[in-house]
Amino acid sequence: MAQTFSCTPDEKALYQLCREKVAPGLIVYVHWVLDQAEQRGIRTLYFLARDGYILMQIAQHLCAAEQREIDCRYLYCSRRALRLPSYHLLGDEAYDLLFSASRHFSLNEVFQRANLTKEQRESVLAELGVSEEAAMQPLTPASSDAWKQHLQSSSAFRSALQANSEHACQAVTAYFHQEKLFDQPTVALVDSGWAGSSQRSIRQLLSDGGYTGSITGFYFGLIRPRREAADGEYVSWLFGAKTHYWRKVLFNLNVFECLLSAPHGMTMTYALENGQAVPQLAPPPEEDERRLIQAKNAGILDALQDAGEKDWRSPDFHRRALRKLHALMAWPCAEDVRCLSSFAFSDDIGAEKKSSMVGHEQSVSAWDCFVLTRLWRKVHHSPKEANFRP
Repeated sequence: MAQTFSCTPDEKALYQLCREKVAPGLIVYVHWVLDQAEQRGIRTLYFLARDGYILMQIAQHLCAAEQREIDCRYLYCSRRALRLPSYHLLGDEAYDLLFSASRHFSLNEVFQRANLTKEQRESVLAELGVSEEAAMQPLTPASSDAWKQHLQSSSAFRSALQANSEHACQAVTAYFHQEKLFDQPTVALVDSGWAGSSQRSIRQLLSDGGYTGSITGFYFGLIRPRREAADGEYVSWLFGAKTHYWRKVLFNLNVFECLLSAPHGMTMTYALENGQAVPQLAPPPEEDERRLIQAKNAGILDALQDAGEKDWRSPDFHRRALRKLHALMAWPCAEDVRCLSSFAFSDDIGAEKKSSMVGHEQSVSAWDCFVLTRLWRKVHHSPKEANFRP
């Protein structure tokens, strides 16, 4: 399985980092997912784009090597692509999602999440008496709450959101039928996790389409509990919403998502073309980033030949894999930092406004999280300077 390609010194360093420090933890996690699926009688797993891209390739290799009869499928989706078709089903919850904060959050971002056309946007701005320039200005928590109420009262925005959401719902439902989600007694999802919001959106869309089966998500880690029992079962490996707190403390979600990055663009929406439901993707990463992703994925896949089946299942291999991941996340060496500094991360559901993984902005954010900084801010009633992922 060894990968062969011409690479720069930086790409070679990233290849080695992923082969030695990242891959063991991913292999153990995917092995756990496959074991969980077999114990539950699940024969189809849906790996969610884009974090599931390399995870699915690991799973396919393990299934072939161990003669497991599990169908590993890749589901093109994203929070943005799943939320738009569900907004018309959610009532007030839709506005909470539309106004979930990210860095540099503005009214314009809300319009993008609602997929407003130029005409719809102009109509909403005219009704609200807001200029294009004002819509681009960053929102504070207080102004965000005020604008949420304004849009809930705006007939132009409500009408546009309803129409756009219903239209998007037809295409995503066709895509789910095409990928045979409606045929599964249990729709089993595999993803990195964190809030598990994609599972909730998928459940809502499946239920609206008449699905009566169950849904289960297998996640690397979860930081928030599920909202409703109807959303199905959430199963986590490394840490849960109320378990393994120290594992959570020593984990960096942003770094991990970069290490799971895929070579294709984010799923923006779905379209019906010649009787087929086709995911509409954003442009792929730039060439330099694609080469990094290629080197990263090659290192992860090549690591599969470094360990036998007994190693993957041994408690000692598990402990070593976790120690390597935690060391990379919490105590990276200078070489690790240099490798990771080539990646950029976005906390926005549209994957826009990316910032470097290593830089001044991250130093400011880290300083803002210190206990003394937070106590000073509380005493002086000073607001945070940055919005963080909800």
